[in-house]
Amino acid sequence: MGFLTADYLSSVVALFVVGLFGWSELVRAAILLPGVGLGLAAAPFIAPLVNRRRLKWTILAVSAVSALTLLTR
Repeated sequence: MGFLTADYLSSVVALFVVGLFGWSELVRAAILLPGVGLGLAAAPFIAPLVNRRRLKWTILAVSAVSALTLLTR
């Protein structure tokens, strides 16, 4: 967990240094924080209801469609 935190922070610093991270991105991130908190709070209650096999294939399908969309652009 500490490694990922350090990695994300270094990415943000690098983006800031090259001018690709500023106040607008910080505001957008702050707007998303309540949803992240709600998701973290609800996850333990929802996780037992999720079919893991179906979720895995759904995530793979969405990723494949996204990749193909990016490749065709």
